[in-house]
Amino acid sequence: MGTLSRMLRGSRLMTAIMHSIASPMVIGLAYHGTTPDKKRGLENIYGKHINAKYFEEQLRFIVRNYRIIKQSDLVDCLVNRKPLPRKAVFITFDDGYVGNYQVAFPLLKKYGLSATFFVPTAYVENGWLE
Repeated sequence: MGTLSRMLRGSRLMTAIMHSIASPMVIGLAYHGTTPDKKRGLENIYGKHINAKYFEEQLRFIVRNYRIIKQSDLVDCLVNRKPLPRKAVFITFDDGYVGNYQVAFPLLKKYGLSATFFVPTAYVENGWLE
């Protein structure tokens, strides 16, 4: 289990810190990939992917304690000098792994959340994406 998972599971400290902050700030959560379970091998070759169970636990925590915003909303606030929402969080995924579509997307949809998925164009151009 990663550091973020441990922090979110022991969330009282994180919640206390966020509640004590007077000015708005934005937290960006960057995920590399997701898997249906604690897989290793090619599907999680470097151990950087979070399994569905822990990812859903984190989403439930975020939904209860924070406000998910789109990255485009963040940019709009910054460019147009609009106030940022309190306790704002945005979610990103790197590399376009199939697990992000098969695991993360349905969970995000279940909780009515948005995320930004960064898909390297070389994967698309070379047909490396499934």
